[in-house]
Amino acid sequence: IKRSLSFFVMGGIVLVFFLACKVVAAEEKIYFASGAVRNILVELFTSDVSPTGNPALEWMTGLMAKESDGTLWKKVVPIAMHVHAWDIPGQKDTFGRPEYDERLLAYKKKWSAGRVYCPTVVTNGADWSGWSRQQPFQPETEVVGELIADGTEKEGLFKVSFKPAKGGGADGFTIHGALVAFGLRSKPSEGKNRGKSLQHDFISLIYRANDLLLVRGGELTSSIELARPKGVRIQRYAAVFWVTKKGDVVPLQATGGYLPY
Repeated sequence: IKRSLSFFVMGGIVLVFFLACKVVAAEEKIYFASGAVRNILVELFTSDVSPTGNPALEWMTGLMAKESDGTLWKKVVPIAMHVHAWDIPGQKDTFGRPEYDERLLAYKKKWSAGRVYCPTVVTNGADWSGWSRQQPFQPETEVVGELIADGTEKEGLFKVSFKPAKGGGADGFTIHGALVAFGLRSKPSEGKNRGKSLQHDFISLIYRANDLLLVRGGELTSSIELARPKGVRIQRYAAVFWVTKKGDVVPLQATGGYLPY
């Protein structure tokens, strides 16, 4: 009996050690790095209840297929933001947030645009209509610096760092982070999509922004918390990060990836 008990205890220790190793291994995967060459941040500004509908949703979902050719997260970092700019009487977009409205308005001001249309797709700060013709993204070649997000310390908390290729850390930079979700569905009761079941991927649920602090060696660091919302069933999560000059809306570098939870 003693030998059996000892074997059981030793087996339990091995099992606990094995599970602990699996947890550590899973945590180590939450590490995203951009590389030095500029990635493409693809921002979709849209609304479920716009009178013009939501024609870019299917296109956005199709970007998930780019994981197989090494483009997704390595060269192209997508995010969808729902705004209230196209709300109609009687209904507001469920996923709309004021901070997304502010970002779209900042682009409108930068472009000196009289109006913005639904949907608006932005690639690295420029209005881009190529999505509607299924055009490929034009690869970036500019070396801007590496953006790194490390989320292994605590679930939802990321340490973010950026080292500009050309220096200039004293000018001030801002880091932006978003928790994005996949497989969400909605059924608008008004607008062109009335009664339709719409699928949402790369949709931003939580957005945060902090100024980066300059440390020794020219590296800029900060932290961003992107805790999962409670009571929401999600197929899959990802985290998206991008850096801008302080007070500017145009992204300089971006990174991100799927989360293991």
